[in-house]
Amino acid sequence: MGLGELAGPPSASATVDWKLYYSLPIVTPWAIVFAAVFLVKTNRHPRVLAVLVPLAILFVAWSAFVKSLGWSDIEGRVYTLMFHSMLAGLGVIWLLCGGLSRRGRLGRFFIALVVMVGICAAAMAGQGLGRELSFQLVMLEAALAAALLGSLALARRLCGERRELVRFSLWLGATVLTLCLAAVALFGALLIVVSGVGIDRRIVAQLLQTGLVVAAWMYAADLLLMLFAVRSEFYRGRFLECLGWPAGYDRDG
Repeated sequence: MGLGELAGPPSASATVDWKLYYSLPIVTPWAIVFAAVFLVKTNRHPRVLAVLVPLAILFVAWSAFVKSLGWSDIEGRVYTLMFHSMLAGLGVIWLLCGGLSRRGRLGRFFIALVVMVGICAAAMAGQGLGRELSFQLVMLEAALAAALLGSLALARRLCGERRELVRFSLWLGATVLTLCLAAVALFGALLIVVSGVGIDRRIVAQLLQTGLVVAAWMYAADLLLMLFAVRSEFYRGRFLECLGWPAGYDRDG
């Protein structure tokens, strides 16, 4: 009968037979994070599990945020999948940064982009959203992931060799907002051109909301990771590797 396999005679109360595999799409991004922890040799150390702490904090905060907005089921599910995918993508990139740091700038960017988009595609599979909608959401996630990674690279470049937390966080805030809004604008324009429909104010408002929500939460995620970098030498080393900065982080800059 569809989701939950509703069962029972017409005169009886509806019951839901919930199967464990119905939750697999939302579990998939985090399964990939744990795989990066246990399968990558350099991550086989108890302290690496500390990378899950800021992710867990953001996970709980996001759940409370979604409940407070009163989104429809489909809106909440789509936004949650996108957020979980991008958050898990950041976690995987953090865990793989030892290998990524040996790549050139473009190599790091494209590998990180493939990781984030791949996690999103895996999360979207089996959601019953339809092939066309799932494809559009993966493409939107790709545009936003490119914007997020681009903002990190641009903020790092604007800082030059001045490895200062405050300076970097300010540049990151400006670039992540600008690039995320530009990404959804470009995605919306391409969607209109491909579909052949006129400009719909409702769609424009939805895309604008998506850009703002993603920008705000990804900036919060980056800030939280940076705060952990200030307090932990291990986090600081990973942070510097991700950005391609040499050792010698200016904590108090």
